[in-house]
Amino acid sequence: MTYRYTLEPYKGPSSRHTCPACGTPRNFVRYIDTYTNAYLADDIGRCNRETSCGYHQKPSSLRSIADYAAPRVIRSKPKVLQAVTQQPSEMPLSAFYESLNAYGNNNLVRYLNSVLGTQRANDVVRQYCIGTNHHWDCGTVFWRFDTCGRLLSGKVMLYYPHTGKRVKEPYNHVTWMHKLLGIDNYRLQHCFFGEHLLNKNSRSPIAIVESEKTALIAGALMPQYLWMATGGLSNLSPDGCKLFSNREVVLYPDLGAYDTWAERARYIPNCTVSKVLEENATNAERRMGLDIADYMLLSQKSKAKSWVGKKTASSYVCKQTSIE
Repeated sequence: MTYRYTLEPYKGPSSRHTCPACGTPRNFVRYIDTYTNAYLADDIGRCNRETSCGYHQKPSSLRSIADYAAPRVIRSKPKVLQAVTQQPSEMPLSAFYESLNAYGNNNLVRYLNSVLGTQRANDVVRQYCIGTNHHWDCGTVFWRFDTCGRLLSGKVMLYYPHTGKRVKEPYNHVTWMHKLLGIDNYRLQHCFFGEHLLNKNSRSPIAIVESEKTALIAGALMPQYLWMATGGLSNLSPDGCKLFSNREVVLYPDLGAYDTWAERARYIPNCTVSKVLEENATNAERRMGLDIADYMLLSQKSKAKSWVGKKTASSYVCKQTSIE
């Protein structure tokens, strides 16, 4: 039995697209027609951010049982025109500087103050270039500079000040600064949150997580590592990790994401993947969707999770085979 329509297999960053629902780049997997090897409509596909977004639009014709058993016809692939390489767009620095204020009206900063203390919170907010935005009252901007110093994007999100959890009702509160500023035809290029710190810190091992908030908390509590965030489950790619050549890299996947990141880590030199959450989390903690930063905060309060409180990450990781 051959399916006529299927999700496009992963062939690198170019095979992942911007989600039409949440707007996250390189997170959307499109459906292809196996008869013609052509894409279906732009909005037909699945967002890899299953928990945060959950968008999945299937081809309407899959409702026809005949398509499930349609005979496979081998046809030549259509000629693909060579893409012209375009430089990524850059955000105006004025927007960045204008956001570096009003932290008393920034819900995430208020939460960081409550769990880290004012001094550590201020230090990490300054280090990671956190801004304030009022598209939603008390919103947060996660600015992203690449290693060349280019301001590539600003991701805007809203949090609850007392829990630090994201506001997802009545809808997922996440957008991008270039949309809020009305910049047309913006060429959004992904880079790691915290990538700009690579030039300032050339020796520390690198620890990568999914959430920007997690990188902030971990960076404050375990500063011997340079913490960075992908901003999405599927934003970890071998091409993006070429920046880390000759550096030790430790990945801290969220609960349920270990297999996905472990598979990609096989193609990243000097990379190890932590199994600390998968091996130690209780069923209740899995349902709560806790991440490594949550455990660090729990350890800071009660020492109940002694496996998190250790000062090195060597006990957290499981070696993966690196394929050059």
